[in-house]
Order: sequence, then C-alpha cells, then structure tokens
Amino acid sequence: MDILADDSQFATEKLMAHIAVKGFQLGSVLGLLVVSPVALVRTGRWPSRAKIGTWTMTGSVIGAIGASALGLGKKSTFETPEEIEDRVYRLRHNKGQLRTDRFWACGAVIGMLGGAALGSGVVGGLGLGQTFGTLAHIGTSYF
Repeated sequence: MDILADDSQFATEKLMAHIAVKGFQLGSVLGLLVVSPVALVRTGRWPSRAKIGTWTMTGSVIGAIGASALGLGKKSTFETPEEIEDRVYRLRHNKGQLRTDRFWACGAVIGMLGGAALGSGVVGGLGLGQTFGTLAHIGTSYF
C-alpha cells in the first residue's frame, strides 16, 4: 500500500510535515534577503558564500521550528479528522504547492552539488540552493 497515495493515513503527520517544509522555505529566503543586507551595511562588504549559506540554513531551521509551533496551534482548530484529511488532500493536489516543492528540492540538490564542487561546503550549498530554488519558483510564477 502506498502511504502517500492514501490521504487518510497519517494525515496529521503529513499536514505538520507540509507546515514545517513551508517554514523551512520561508526561513531560507528571509535568511538571505534580511540577514545578508544587514551584514553588508554593518561591515561594508558583501559576505562570503559560506556565510550566506550558513545564514540561509539557520533561517531554515528557525523557520521550520516556528512554523511547526504555529501549525500545532492551527491543528487544534480542526474539529474532526476528516477536516485534516481534506486539507491534506487539497495540499497534495495543489499545483502551486507541488511546483514550489519541486523547485525547492531541485535547488537544494543543485546547491549541495555546487557547494561540494566549489569547496564552499555542502551545507552552505544546500542553504543557497534551496533559497534560490524557492526564489526561482516565485520569479517564474508571478512576474
């Protein structure tokens, strides 16, 4: 039996995983778009790729933890398991959500490989890759 195909099985876990991933994505983008300019203003020069990668990964973790905490609060507003199953079903079949996740995952893989190839670190490459994957989705979808 395919667990992913049956939306009723582990619906709460799937919803919380979705919320954590969205927090991860948002945190990485904020880590790049907020922390990097602040560092530029403070030091007068653009930070290294490794530092930016670290900030995006830190932002990702903070975003995932924060979103998960908010998701636990949201989860308590669902009155029946069927409501959670319905939400999971709609998320699984939302083309925009699926496209975002694909861009994010592809960016992460490309970033990890690029970080390893350039010697700037796999984790930093992962952070930058996932961020640019998410931004690529946004840039090609809405503008």
